[in-house]
Amino acid sequence: MIKIRFLCLLLYPLVPGPVWAMQAISDTDLASTTGQSGLTYVTSSNTMLGGSSSLVQWNPDAGNTSTSATLEIQGLQFNGIGGQGVGIGPSGVSTSGAFALTTNFDVGSNGSTPALDINSSWTRTRTLVPTVVLLNAAGTASTYGYGSLAMDSSGSLNFTNVGGFLNGSSKNAATQLYLTIGSPQVGMGNTAPGSYGQIYYQQGGAGSPEMIIDKLYMAMGFNPQVGGVFGACGTTTSCGGTAVGLSSGGFASGSTGLYLGSPKLDFNMTYVLAYRPTPSATAFTTATSGSDIIENLGTFGWTGSFDNAELLLSSGGMWSDTGTYNPLNPAGRSQGLNIDFHANYDPNFNWVIGEGSGQAVLDFGGWNNLTGAQWGLNVPNLTLDVINANQGPGGLCWGAQAYGNASSCSGASVQWVNGEVSPGAYLDLAPSSTALGLAVRGMSLQAYSTSVTLYDYLANSTRNFNWGLMYTLGQVDGNLYLYPGNAAGNGNGLTADLMLMSQSFANNSYPLLNNTNFMIVDTTTNLGFGLAQANLLLAAHQLAINLTTAGIQLSSPDMRMEVQGILGGGPVYSMTSSTFEKMMYVDVNLESNNFNLTLSQGTQNNLPYLAYTGHITLADTTQSGSTIGVGGNANYISLAEPSNPSANFMLANITGDLNIINGQVFLISAADTIDAPDGIPRLELANTVQMGSTAGGQAVTANVKFGGAQLGSIAIPSGQIYSSIMLKPQH
Repeated sequence: MIKIRFLCLLLYPLVPGPVWAMQAISDTDLASTTGQSGLTYVTSSNTMLGGSSSLVQWNPDAGNTSTSATLEIQGLQFNGIGGQGVGIGPSGVSTSGAFALTTNFDVGSNGSTPALDINSSWTRTRTLVPTVVLLNAAGTASTYGYGSLAMDSSGSLNFTNVGGFLNGSSKNAATQLYLTIGSPQVGMGNTAPGSYGQIYYQQGGAGSPEMIIDKLYMAMGFNPQVGGVFGACGTTTSCGGTAVGLSSGGFASGSTGLYLGSPKLDFNMTYVLAYRPTPSATAFTTATSGSDIIENLGTFGWTGSFDNAELLLSSGGMWSDTGTYNPLNPAGRSQGLNIDFHANYDPNFNWVIGEGSGQAVLDFGGWNNLTGAQWGLNVPNLTLDVINANQGPGGLCWGAQAYGNASSCSGASVQWVNGEVSPGAYLDLAPSSTALGLAVRGMSLQAYSTSVTLYDYLANSTRNFNWGLMYTLGQVDGNLYLYPGNAAGNGNGLTADLMLMSQSFANNSYPLLNNTNFMIVDTTTNLGFGLAQANLLLAAHQLAINLTTAGIQLSSPDMRMEVQGILGGGPVYSMTSSTFEKMMYVDVNLESNNFNLTLSQGTQNNLPYLAYTGHITLADTTQSGSTIGVGGNANYISLAEPSNPSANFMLANITGDLNIINGQVFLISAADTIDAPDGIPRLELANTVQMGSTAGGQAVTANVKFGGAQLGSIAIPSGQIYSSIMLKPQH
């Protein structure tokens, strides 16, 4: 609870228009207040704030009749849950014990400078959000909502600053901020319940399927014990006077917003992505028996620290200008929330991914910046806003640095570094109704992992591998509009319009720098191979995210996916244009008017794996309001000679239906004597692809071309292909 109130306190001066209508704390809630060397406040209650009639509203453009839109949380509640939370449903009725919140306030001094210290902790508490809806400019609420949400957690918040609550001028190493939720796991294989956090999401009423962020642990913040030197707030021109250059880290408020900087910013978050297909009528419980069984899809997380991290929270929503591409200062912003963040990865940072039980986990560590990169992660413009129909910032340009409208895209002069597109293609999915809008411009990821560690808890073994996974991102631009209600229009849910691009424009002597690359790197030999100077496009119209008894389902009547780049490699750390070995140009564009993907849990030898099934109809994008496709039966696969790009082999105008069944992503323990009879752990990727009538649809057809001239055509009326890829150590 306190974490939400603290966040709202910080954001209140930045974002106009929040409206609060909540129940007050009663006298019986005040368990104790003491004061000796500080003030300690203790409260114990079954329900501290909220109720069925409480409202929380976010209206960034309050008072503006043309752009005003509101996000409204109805019935927000905080409940004590005791035990495991059994007996609390979406109605918020608590049948278990109270929770306790203890907060200590202390005002002292650091020499002659005053200092403030706040330490707060809470026992296991449920934050319940029964309904989230949107209100348009006329104040009319959406017919359906996004669904209901509950979060169970214990945790703590520790904050210290010197010279004032948000004072940044002292640059004092005593300044700290730390938030924890749940308790750390003793190895990812620990399955003991009770101390972790859980987040439950449900689209229907009690008994409908739930998606769960299970075994959640978060610990993030800074306690600067080491020195560091910052730039002038990195990518922004000014972070507000006193906030500039906090050498020891800290909070500060300034003319442009709220600033946080630290030479060492801890970021730890681990969880299991799970779902419950057929929960009991109680719902939102941690019970794991009978119909309440939780099925696990995978273990995920990030552990470690960022170095020289800087964050700026400022007011500024969607914009309307259509000028030169400038991700830092778009003109004509409405009101909303804007985030600017950049940092480098500390050597202790790990990306964690594993199978659902947490018994076999991969840690991708040893992160290095690409040669010449200033920041490993740079997010100069992330914007969150509540918007109405056609209030978005305009479309995106595929193949050139521009945005806003078609003329600025086609007239842009900066093309892909590999020269495949000229001029740019303008793509747009404008918001069709009131939505929660998210826009990102100019984001980049220029760091990559150089080591892999396999923790095999079932076999009680640890293996280290000297190879890395490179997935650097050049220029990332995207629009996401999230609508309440399902695509069928008959219930709560999530429907989205999504467009995301990661493109390569930088023409450096070091060909990987500031570009998008997907490569495997042998860190012993310094050699990497994969798709370099790549461009990635993902666009989906009316993308429905549904929770079903079969699993988590993604479906869209209008989708496009394109991957384009140079297949090749070379010495990654010191690659130059002369040492970049190019094998071929690759360009794959797939469009569909019927896309469906379902994620679920599979079980083999009593161990879980990520299972998936899907269907795709290869055809032109057809939905009205969509301008994301190439048009003219543009599904194709093209391979070309780098020295002569016009000498390309192409399967063009591909149409037909494909089914994917028995999909499997399985990280197999060495202790699994059936799937790993040689005692060596492995990663298995397998599926069966059905085609044509076998997939319940039309035959797969394509034209065969070479150098632009058609050689013939092929057709596959029916059939299926089984594929299995096994990755394992050589010993």
